[in-house]
Amino acid sequence: MSERAKSIQTKVRSLIYRECANYCSESNGIKNHCLAREKSNAGVCVFFSDLEKPQCRYFQETVLPLAKELKGIFSNETLTLEIRDGRKRMSRQKCERCPETFLAKSNAQRFCPACQKWNENEKTRTRMANLREKANGISLVTV
Repeated sequence: MSERAKSIQTKVRSLIYRECANYCSESNGIKNHCLAREKSNAGVCVFFSDLEKPQCRYFQETVLPLAKELKGIFSNETLTLEIRDGRKRMSRQKCERCPETFLAKSNAQRFCPACQKWNENEKTRTRMANLREKANGISLVTV
């Protein structure tokens, strides 16, 4: 793990110590216990386990907004964060045209909703230019 990643991890953990309502330092003999994850991950908070990319929706929605400087760093580091929306699984991706991140509805989606319309128009322009070029090369007059 790089120094930058360790620094972010330390800041995230200290934020959890101070602000997370689900965090207990020890409960039923489990260190770093998470009340929201009692049945999964052996009750251990994902940010204190050995997971490479820990994910906690409660942390993202309620605790992380309290630290504005950390929110920008943390969200940029975890662009592939998966979020459950009902039964659909959505992943956070970065738009290829602008710097915005968005929730992609499929793994093939490359543009944010604002840039998606622009991309469709660009494809149409290219397709029509190619069609006109082909039509100009073929003569409809027969001799």
